[in-house]
Amino acid sequence: MPTTPAQDLKKLQDMAKVMKPGSTLSNVLKEACKMAALVKNSDYAQVPGGGNAVCKYDQATGASDGYKVRYQSGNIGNLVHELTHIAVNESYKRDFVNYASKNVPPPAIYNNTDNRTNEADRQGAWMDQAKNNGIVATLDTLKKEANKAKTSLTAQQLADVNNKLDYGRINPHIEFETVLNQILVWMYEWGYMPSGTEDKLTPAQQFCQKIDAAAKTRYDNRAKEYKVSTW
Repeated sequence: MPTTPAQDLKKLQDMAKVMKPGSTLSNVLKEACKMAALVKNSDYAQVPGGGNAVCKYDQATGASDGYKVRYQSGNIGNLVHELTHIAVNESYKRDFVNYASKNVPPPAIYNNTDNRTNEADRQGAWMDQAKNNGIVATLDTLKKEANKAKTSLTAQQLADVNNKLDYGRINPHIEFETVLNQILVWMYEWGYMPSGTEDKLTPAQQFCQKIDAAAKTRYDNRAKEYKVSTW
Protein backbone atom coordinates (compact mmCIF):
# COMPACT_ATOMS: atom_id res chain seq x y z
CA MET A 1 0.00 0.00 0.00
CA PRO A 2 1.42 3.44 -0.95
CA THR A 3 2.53 5.64 1.92
CA THR A 4 2.13 9.39 2.26
CA PRO A 5 5.04 11.83 2.64
CA ALA A 6 3.96 12.40 6.25
CA GLN A 7 4.14 8.67 6.94
CA ASP A 8 7.55 8.35 5.30
CA LEU A 9 8.93 11.31 7.21
CA LYS A 10 7.61 9.81 10.44
CA LYS A 11 9.34 6.54 9.60
CA LEU A 12 12.56 8.43 8.91
CA GLN A 13 12.31 10.20 12.26
CA ASP A 14 11.55 6.97 14.10
CA MET A 15 14.49 5.23 12.44
CA ALA A 16 16.80 8.07 13.49
CA LYS A 17 15.69 7.69 17.11
CA VAL A 18 16.71 4.02 17.38
CA MET A 19 20.18 4.36 15.91
CA LYS A 20 23.21 4.17 18.18
CA PRO A 21 24.07 7.78 19.10
CA GLY A 22 27.14 8.99 17.25
CA SER A 23 27.02 6.20 14.68
CA THR A 24 27.32 7.16 11.02
CA LEU A 25 23.75 6.16 10.23
CA SER A 26 22.47 8.07 13.25
CA ASN A 27 24.26 11.20 12.06
CA VAL A 28 23.09 10.75 8.48
CA LEU A 29 19.46 10.22 9.47
CA LYS A 30 19.44 13.15 11.89
CA GLU A 31 20.93 15.31 9.16
CA ALA A 32 18.21 14.11 6.77
CA CYS A 33 15.53 15.00 9.33
CA LYS A 34 17.04 18.46 9.68
CA MET A 35 17.02 18.92 5.90
CA ALA A 36 13.41 17.66 5.71
CA ALA A 37 12.41 20.70 7.77
CA LEU A 38 13.53 22.90 4.87
CA VAL A 39 10.82 21.38 2.66
CA LYS A 40 7.19 22.42 3.12
CA ASN A 41 4.75 19.53 3.49
CA SER A 42 3.10 20.59 0.24
CA ASP A 43 6.45 20.53 -1.56
CA TYR A 44 6.94 16.76 -1.35
CA ALA A 45 5.83 14.81 -4.39
CA GLN A 46 5.94 11.06 -4.93
CA VAL A 47 7.10 9.51 -8.20
CA PRO A 48 7.26 5.90 -9.45
CA GLY A 49 11.01 6.02 -10.04
CA GLY A 50 14.00 8.29 -9.60
CA GLY A 51 13.53 11.53 -7.71
CA ASN A 52 15.16 14.92 -7.27
CA ALA A 53 15.61 17.92 -5.03
CA VAL A 54 15.10 21.43 -6.40
CA CYS A 55 16.19 24.58 -4.63
CA LYS A 56 14.40 27.90 -4.53
CA TYR A 57 16.77 30.83 -4.04
CA ASP A 58 16.65 34.40 -2.82
CA GLN A 59 17.70 36.10 -6.04
CA ALA A 60 19.12 39.12 -4.21
CA THR A 61 21.53 37.14 -2.02
CA GLY A 62 21.80 33.77 -3.76
CA ALA A 63 20.88 32.03 -0.48
CA SER A 64 18.66 28.97 -0.44
CA ASP A 65 15.02 29.71 0.37
CA GLY A 66 13.39 26.29 0.51
CA TYR A 67 13.30 23.09 -1.50
CA LYS A 68 10.96 20.79 -3.38
CA VAL A 69 11.56 17.03 -3.21
CA ARG A 70 10.32 14.26 -5.48
CA TYR A 71 10.92 10.73 -4.17
CA GLN A 72 9.54 7.18 -4.26
CA SER A 73 6.71 6.37 -1.85
CA GLY A 74 7.77 4.11 1.01
CA ASN A 75 11.42 4.08 -0.09
CA ILE A 76 13.31 5.58 2.86
CA GLY A 77 16.68 5.02 1.17
CA ASN A 78 15.50 7.06 -1.80
CA LEU A 79 14.09 9.77 0.49
CA VAL A 80 17.42 9.99 2.35
CA HIS A 81 19.19 10.20 -1.04
CA GLU A 82 17.15 13.27 -2.01
CA LEU A 83 17.49 14.89 1.41
CA THR A 84 21.26 14.34 1.18
CA HIS A 85 21.21 16.48 -1.98
CA ILE A 86 19.81 19.24 0.22
CA ALA A 87 22.45 18.62 2.90
CA VAL A 88 25.14 18.89 0.22
CA ASN A 89 23.74 22.16 -1.10
CA GLU A 90 23.40 23.61 2.39
CA SER A 91 26.96 22.57 3.31
CA TYR A 92 29.10 23.21 0.24
CA LYS A 93 26.81 25.82 -1.35
CA ARG A 94 27.96 24.85 -4.82
CA ASP A 95 24.75 24.11 -6.74
CA PHE A 96 24.49 20.60 -5.25
CA VAL A 97 28.13 19.72 -6.07
CA ASN A 98 29.31 17.42 -3.28
CA TYR A 99 32.67 18.96 -2.48
CA ALA A 100 34.24 22.35 -1.88
CA SER A 101 35.53 24.15 -4.95
CA LYS A 102 37.28 27.44 -5.56
CA ASN A 103 36.28 27.54 -9.23
CA VAL A 104 34.16 30.46 -10.43
CA PRO A 105 30.79 29.59 -12.01
CA PRO A 106 28.82 31.78 -14.42
CA PRO A 107 26.34 34.19 -12.81
CA ALA A 108 23.13 32.50 -11.71
CA ILE A 109 20.08 32.86 -13.96
CA TYR A 110 16.66 32.52 -12.34
CA ASN A 111 13.17 31.79 -13.55
CA ASN A 112 9.96 33.26 -12.14
CA THR A 113 9.83 30.58 -9.41
CA ASP A 114 13.33 31.45 -8.16
CA ASN A 115 15.03 28.29 -9.46
CA ARG A 116 18.41 28.47 -11.20
CA THR A 117 17.93 27.67 -14.88
CA ASN A 118 21.68 27.37 -15.54
CA GLU A 119 22.34 25.04 -12.61
CA ALA A 120 23.93 22.35 -14.81
CA ASP A 121 26.36 24.90 -16.31
CA ARG A 122 27.28 26.12 -12.85
CA GLN A 123 27.80 22.53 -11.66
CA GLY A 124 30.14 21.96 -14.58
CA ALA A 125 32.11 25.06 -13.64
CA TRP A 126 32.40 23.95 -9.99
CA MET A 127 33.72 20.53 -11.03
CA ASP A 128 37.21 19.48 -9.96
CA GLN A 129 38.50 16.61 -12.09
CA ALA A 130 41.02 15.45 -9.52
CA LYS A 131 38.26 15.18 -6.90
CA ASN A 132 36.01 13.42 -9.40
CA ASN A 133 38.77 10.91 -10.12
CA GLY A 134 39.20 10.24 -6.41
CA ILE A 135 35.47 9.68 -6.01
CA VAL A 136 35.33 7.28 -8.95
CA ALA A 137 38.26 5.34 -7.50
CA THR A 138 36.41 5.03 -4.19
CA LEU A 139 33.23 3.87 -5.94
CA ASP A 140 35.21 1.29 -7.93
CA THR A 141 36.76 -0.03 -4.71
CA LEU A 142 33.33 -0.23 -3.07
CA LYS A 143 31.97 -2.14 -6.05
CA LYS A 144 34.76 -4.70 -5.68
CA GLU A 145 33.91 -5.01 -2.00
CA ALA A 146 30.22 -5.44 -2.83
CA ASN A 147 31.01 -8.25 -5.24
CA LYS A 148 33.03 -9.98 -2.52
CA ALA A 149 29.80 -10.01 -0.50
CA LYS A 150 27.74 -11.75 -3.19
CA THR A 151 27.69 -14.93 -1.12
CA SER A 152 25.65 -13.23 1.61
CA LEU A 153 23.76 -10.55 -0.32
CA THR A 154 20.80 -11.69 -2.40
CA ALA A 155 21.17 -11.37 -6.17
CA GLN A 156 18.69 -8.49 -6.19
CA GLN A 157 20.43 -6.70 -3.34
CA LEU A 158 23.80 -6.99 -5.08
CA ALA A 159 22.27 -5.70 -8.32
CA ASP A 160 20.68 -2.75 -6.50
CA VAL A 161 23.97 -1.86 -4.80
CA ASN A 162 26.01 -2.12 -7.99
CA ASN A 163 23.46 -0.11 -9.96
CA LYS A 164 23.56 2.63 -7.36
CA LEU A 165 27.38 2.68 -7.27
CA ASP A 166 27.40 2.90 -11.07
CA TYR A 167 24.90 5.77 -10.86
CA GLY A 168 27.28 7.63 -8.57
CA ARG A 169 30.10 6.96 -11.00
CA ILE A 170 28.23 8.68 -13.85
CA ASN A 171 28.00 12.02 -12.00
CA PRO A 172 30.57 11.83 -9.20
CA HIS A 173 30.39 15.58 -8.58
CA ILE A 174 26.72 15.43 -7.52
CA GLU A 175 25.83 11.78 -6.81
CA PHE A 176 28.58 10.46 -4.50
CA GLU A 177 27.36 11.35 -1.03
CA THR A 178 23.76 10.61 -1.99
CA VAL A 179 24.43 7.03 -3.10
CA LEU A 180 26.60 6.27 -0.06
CA ASN A 181 23.81 7.28 2.29
CA GLN A 182 21.17 5.45 0.28
CA ILE A 183 23.14 2.20 0.33
CA LEU A 184 23.89 2.60 4.04
CA VAL A 185 20.14 2.85 4.73
CA TRP A 186 19.55 -0.24 2.59
CA MET A 187 22.17 -2.24 4.46
CA TYR A 188 20.43 -1.41 7.72
CA GLU A 189 17.00 -2.25 6.33
CA TRP A 190 18.31 -5.54 4.94
CA GLY A 191 19.71 -6.52 8.33
CA TYR A 192 23.43 -6.30 7.56
CA MET A 193 24.41 -3.55 10.00
CA PRO A 194 26.95 -5.08 12.44
CA SER A 195 25.83 -4.94 16.06
CA GLY A 196 29.36 -5.06 17.47
CA THR A 197 28.78 -8.33 19.28
CA GLU A 198 29.54 -10.70 16.39
CA ASP A 199 32.47 -13.11 16.66
CA LYS A 200 32.85 -12.98 12.89
CA LEU A 201 31.30 -10.69 10.33
CA THR A 202 29.61 -11.98 7.20
CA PRO A 203 30.83 -10.66 3.83
CA ALA A 204 27.73 -8.43 3.68
CA GLN A 205 28.50 -7.00 7.11
CA GLN A 206 32.09 -6.36 6.05
CA PHE A 207 30.81 -4.49 2.99
CA CYS A 208 28.46 -2.53 5.24
CA GLN A 209 31.47 -1.41 7.27
CA LYS A 210 33.16 -0.17 4.08
CA ILE A 211 30.08 1.84 3.10
CA ASP A 212 29.80 3.15 6.65
CA ALA A 213 33.41 4.36 6.64
CA ALA A 214 33.01 6.15 3.30
CA ALA A 215 29.71 7.73 4.38
CA LYS A 216 31.28 8.87 7.67
CA THR A 217 34.11 10.64 5.87
CA ARG A 218 31.68 12.53 3.68
CA TYR A 219 29.32 13.31 6.57
CA ASP A 220 32.26 14.78 8.48
CA ASN A 221 33.16 16.87 5.43
CA ARG A 222 29.61 18.21 5.18
CA ALA A 223 29.48 19.00 8.89
CA LYS A 224 32.74 20.91 8.62
CA GLU A 225 31.64 22.86 5.54
CA TYR A 226 28.26 23.63 7.07
CA LYS A 227 30.01 25.47 9.90
CA VAL A 228 32.37 27.54 7.74
CA SER A 229 30.55 28.06 4.45
CA THR A 230 28.24 31.01 3.92
CA TRP A 231 25.85 32.01 1.19
